[in-house]
Amino acid sequence: MHREGQRMPHSLLQASACGYYGLWQDAATAPPCTESSPSGQGFLARTCVQWEESTASVENMGIRRCILRFSPVLGKKSSGAAGGFLERMLPPFRYFVGGPVGSGRQPISWIHMEDVTRIALLLLEQDKLRGIFNATAPETVSMRCFAHMLGKACARPSWLPVPAIAVRLALGEMAEELVLCGQNPVPYRLMDAGYAFHYSDLEQALAQTLA
Repeated sequence: MHREGQRMPHSLLQASACGYYGLWQDAATAPPCTESSPSGQGFLARTCVQWEESTASVENMGIRRCILRFSPVLGKKSSGAAGGFLERMLPPFRYFVGGPVGSGRQPISWIHMEDVTRIALLLLEQDKLRGIFNATAPETVSMRCFAHMLGKACARPSWLPVPAIAVRLALGEMAEELVLCGQNPVPYRLMDAGYAFHYSDLEQALAQTLA
């Protein structure tokens, strides 16, 4: 609760996820999801909706609110090893048995950690910006393309698909939402604000992450 004389924050940056938009099985037919697209179905979508609604009241206090809907982040751990979702995908590649997960057609969106930092700074510095922002690289790829690029970045083949049934056995009902489906979010509002992505090319982003 705000007390008299207590200094209020100027802005709130809230992390959410592109899972807000729902799930698609094929990158070729997944529609572009803009910041004004409706929420989708599923646990992740419902969670994102509730999480974003939880901070709506700060705007009544005069606090500027920016919600960042993130794609999976490509970045490094402090130890230098790849972190985030790459940490779960890399082990098979390192043993020469890597490949796409499931059908290989599902859309995979992503963003590099350096762009995450730059976007946060942009939103903190420009008072006129508020509301929803898709924090995602401009180009979504298929799982098959992502696996191919990952194999290339770590000098390993990408030839052995992981069957969907194996993923479902490992992850249960969350397999569809976490791995076997995806979204095609587009960062329209960031681009309209003049933001230029430092890493817009997946091959370059993976090479830097794994260097």
